[in-house]
Amino acid sequence: MAESANARKETAKGEYAEVCANFRHYSSLRFGIWAVYFGTLILLAALLVNSPGMHPMMLVFLKIFGLLTTAVFWRYQEAMMAHLTYYSNRAKELEAILGYKNLSMRPTPKPWFMRVDLATQLLYGFLVLFWISTFFFS
Repeated sequence: MAESANARKETAKGEYAEVCANFRHYSSLRFGIWAVYFGTLILLAALLVNSPGMHPMMLVFLKIFGLLTTAVFWRYQEAMMAHLTYYSNRAKELEAILGYKNLSMRPTPKPWFMRVDLATQLLYGFLVLFWISTFFFS
Protein backbone atom coordinates (compact mmCIF):
# COMPACT_ATOMS: atom_id res chain seq x y z
CA MET A 1 0.00 0.00 0.00
CA ALA A 2 2.85 2.39 0.82
CA GLU A 3 4.42 1.57 -2.51
CA SER A 4 1.18 2.46 -4.25
CA ALA A 5 1.10 5.83 -2.49
CA ASN A 6 4.74 6.44 -3.45
CA ALA A 7 4.05 5.48 -7.06
CA ARG A 8 1.07 7.85 -7.08
CA LYS A 9 3.25 10.68 -5.74
CA GLU A 10 5.95 10.02 -8.34
CA THR A 11 3.33 10.08 -11.09
CA ALA A 12 1.90 13.30 -9.65
CA LYS A 13 5.40 14.87 -9.53
CA GLY A 14 5.94 14.13 -13.20
CA GLU A 15 2.53 15.48 -14.11
CA TYR A 16 3.09 18.55 -11.94
CA ALA A 17 6.32 19.33 -13.79
CA GLU A 18 4.50 19.04 -17.14
CA VAL A 19 1.57 21.13 -15.92
CA CYS A 20 3.93 23.89 -14.74
CA ALA A 21 5.85 23.77 -18.05
CA ASN A 22 2.57 24.04 -19.98
CA PHE A 23 1.46 26.94 -17.76
CA ARG A 24 4.71 28.81 -18.50
CA HIS A 25 4.37 28.02 -22.22
CA TYR A 26 0.83 29.39 -22.53
CA SER A 27 1.65 32.37 -20.37
CA SER A 28 4.55 33.28 -22.68
CA LEU A 29 2.50 32.54 -25.77
CA ARG A 30 -0.12 35.09 -24.69
CA PHE A 31 2.47 37.85 -24.89
CA GLY A 32 3.82 36.55 -28.19
CA ILE A 33 0.30 36.72 -29.59
CA TRP A 34 -0.02 40.32 -28.39
CA ALA A 35 3.23 41.28 -30.11
CA VAL A 36 2.21 39.76 -33.44
CA TYR A 37 -1.30 41.22 -33.25
CA PHE A 38 -0.21 44.77 -32.43
CA GLY A 39 2.49 44.63 -35.10
CA THR A 40 -0.19 43.64 -37.61
CA LEU A 41 -2.54 46.31 -36.27
CA ILE A 42 0.09 49.04 -36.66
CA LEU A 43 0.86 47.92 -40.20
CA LEU A 44 -2.83 47.96 -41.18
CA ALA A 45 -3.39 51.34 -39.56
CA ALA A 46 -0.36 52.78 -41.36
CA LEU A 47 -1.64 51.45 -44.68
CA LEU A 48 -5.09 52.94 -44.07
CA VAL A 49 -3.76 56.34 -42.98
CA ASN A 50 -1.26 56.57 -45.84
CA SER A 51 -3.70 55.47 -48.51
CA PRO A 52 -4.17 58.39 -50.91
CA GLY A 53 -4.73 57.00 -54.35
CA MET A 54 -5.26 53.44 -53.10
CA HIS A 55 -8.00 51.58 -54.94
CA PRO A 56 -11.27 51.64 -52.92
CA MET A 57 -11.53 47.84 -53.04
CA MET A 58 -8.08 47.58 -51.49
CA LEU A 59 -9.23 49.83 -48.64
CA VAL A 60 -12.26 47.60 -48.07
CA PHE A 61 -9.98 44.54 -48.10
CA LEU A 62 -7.69 46.13 -45.48
CA LYS A 63 -10.66 46.94 -43.24
CA ILE A 64 -12.06 43.41 -43.56
CA PHE A 65 -8.62 41.99 -42.87
CA GLY A 66 -8.30 44.21 -39.78
CA LEU A 67 -11.67 43.07 -38.47
CA LEU A 68 -10.95 39.38 -39.12
CA THR A 69 -7.45 39.64 -37.67
CA THR A 70 -8.85 41.19 -34.50
CA ALA A 71 -11.49 38.45 -34.19
CA VAL A 72 -8.91 35.68 -34.71
CA PHE A 73 -6.42 37.09 -32.22
CA TRP A 74 -9.22 37.67 -29.70
CA ARG A 75 -10.09 33.98 -30.03
CA TYR A 76 -6.43 33.03 -29.58
CA GLN A 77 -6.31 35.15 -26.42
CA GLU A 78 -9.45 33.52 -25.02
CA ALA A 79 -8.01 30.06 -25.76
CA MET A 80 -4.78 30.94 -23.95
CA MET A 81 -6.76 32.11 -20.92
CA ALA A 82 -8.75 28.86 -20.89
CA HIS A 83 -5.51 26.86 -20.99
CA LEU A 84 -3.98 28.94 -18.18
CA THR A 85 -7.08 28.49 -16.03
CA TYR A 86 -7.06 24.73 -16.63
CA TYR A 87 -3.35 24.31 -15.87
CA SER A 88 -3.58 26.54 -12.79
CA ASN A 89 -6.47 24.49 -11.42
CA ARG A 90 -4.76 21.19 -12.23
CA ALA A 91 -1.54 22.35 -10.56
CA LYS A 92 -3.51 23.18 -7.40
CA GLU A 93 -5.04 19.68 -7.44
CA LEU A 94 -1.61 18.10 -7.78
CA GLU A 95 -0.18 20.31 -5.06
CA ALA A 96 -2.77 18.92 -2.66
CA ILE A 97 -1.50 15.39 -3.42
CA LEU A 98 2.17 16.38 -3.24
CA GLY A 99 1.98 18.76 -0.29
CA TYR A 100 3.29 21.67 -2.42
CA LYS A 101 2.07 25.23 -1.98
CA ASN A 102 3.47 26.99 -5.04
CA LEU A 103 0.22 27.99 -6.78
CA SER A 104 -2.34 27.12 -4.16
CA MET A 105 -0.95 29.62 -1.65
CA ARG A 106 -0.06 32.46 -3.98
CA PRO A 107 -1.93 35.67 -3.22
CA THR A 108 -4.71 36.51 -5.64
CA PRO A 109 -4.05 39.98 -7.06
CA LYS A 110 -6.78 42.47 -6.32
CA PRO A 111 -7.96 44.31 -9.42
CA TRP A 112 -6.89 47.93 -9.42
CA PHE A 113 -9.76 48.98 -11.66
CA MET A 114 -11.03 45.79 -13.29
CA ARG A 115 -10.03 42.18 -13.77
CA VAL A 116 -7.42 41.48 -16.44
CA ASP A 117 -9.71 39.16 -18.41
CA LEU A 118 -12.44 41.81 -18.51
CA ALA A 119 -9.95 44.50 -19.54
CA THR A 120 -8.70 42.24 -22.35
CA GLN A 121 -12.23 41.56 -23.57
CA LEU A 122 -13.06 45.27 -23.49
CA LEU A 123 -9.90 46.10 -25.43
CA TYR A 124 -10.69 43.57 -28.16
CA GLY A 125 -14.34 44.66 -28.18
CA PHE A 126 -13.22 48.26 -28.69
CA LEU A 127 -10.91 47.19 -31.52
CA VAL A 128 -13.74 45.26 -33.23
CA LEU A 129 -15.91 48.38 -32.99
CA PHE A 130 -13.04 50.45 -34.38
CA TRP A 131 -12.73 48.21 -37.45
CA ILE A 132 -16.50 48.20 -37.98
CA SER A 133 -16.55 52.00 -37.73
CA THR A 134 -13.90 52.27 -40.47
CA PHE A 135 -16.54 51.10 -42.93
CA PHE A 136 -18.75 54.07 -42.06
CA PHE A 137 -16.26 56.83 -41.22
CA SER A 138 -13.40 56.81 -43.67
